[in-house]
Amino acid sequence: MSKKKILHISFIKEGQRLSVKANKTGKFKFITSYMQDGRPKMKYKYLTAKEVMENDEIKNGDPVMTLDNGEKIRVFPGGDPSYLPAMSDGIIQNHDSAHEKPIVPEYKKKVQKKKYVAKKDIKDPADTDEYDYDFGWLSDDGGF
Repeated sequence: MSKKKILHISFIKEGQRLSVKANKTGKFKFITSYMQDGRPKMKYKYLTAKEVMENDEIKNGDPVMTLDNGEKIRVFPGGDPSYLPAMSDGIIQNHDSAHEKPIVPEYKKKVQKKKYVAKKDIKDPADTDEYDYDFGWLSDDGGF
């Protein structure tokens, strides 16, 4: 049995049937309004299919799911939102699980150890003494 995916969910709001399509990630885009600084603001909220069906306004609006194979399924047969049938619940769970991000373990990055590099004993040509051999027993005439 293939996993059925929901293309869109329609519901009745204020006497009109509205439809909300699923995006690439399988979530449904809704506009929510709230007050900020005394002014109404609008914000988009992305909900999973389960979250959509748990919303009271949609639950009481006789929701209908349209699947990718063209089949339309009334979520609550008889319009009774107090009971979610197993078939509708299964389709909703399959849709949400098909679009979940796979859990990928985070591997620890290999810490590269710093290699010890010994400084070579190189004499700087600019760092020269006035005399190459500063031995007190040598004199300029070559004697002791």
